[in-house]
Amino acid sequence: MQIAGRIRPDEAELIRSEPDPLKLLDLLEEGRITNSNHPYLLRKLLPHEAVVIPALLSKLSESDQDALIEQGIRFLNKTTGFPLPQLEELALSASSPYVRSCVCLLLGVRGPETVLPLLWRQFHLLRTAHPEESLSEGPLYGLYELAVRFGRISLKFPEHL
Repeated sequence: MQIAGRIRPDEAELIRSEPDPLKLLDLLEEGRITNSNHPYLLRKLLPHEAVVIPALLSKLSESDQDALIEQGIRFLNKTTGFPLPQLEELALSASSPYVRSCVCLLLGVRGPETVLPLLWRQFHLLRTAHPEESLSEGPLYGLYELAVRFGRISLKFPEHL
C-alpha cells in the first residue's frame, strides 16, 4: 500500500539496508521507491557519486522512466563532481527528448557559459520536433538560469513589492 506524502517504512528499510549504491539506483529505475523516499535514496547515493554517476549517465542515455530521469537530474545537481562533457553529450544524444530537456535545464543551472550554444540549439530542436509538448522548456529555463548566473539578466524587483 502506498501512502502519499509519507515515508514508507518498508522502503526506507530497504534503502537503509542496501549497501550497494548501484542496486539502489536499480530500485529507482524499477519504480520500487515512492516519491516520499526519493530524498532519502539520493542522500544515500551521494557519498558514492564516483560509482553512481557513470552508471546513472548510462541509464539516462536510454531511459524513459520519469522517476529515474527526474531524480537522476536532482542527484547530478547535488554532486561535487559535475560531469560536464558527459552531460553535454547526453543533452545531444539521449534517446528520450525528456532526458535531453532535463539535462539542458541542469546545464543551465550548473554549467559554464560555454553551454549557451548547446542550450539554444536544443531549445529550437525540441520546440520544432515536439511542438505539442513542453519539452523545449528545459533548455529555455536553462538559458534563463545561465543568463541570471552570469549577469546577463538582472533580478531587480520594484521597491513597492
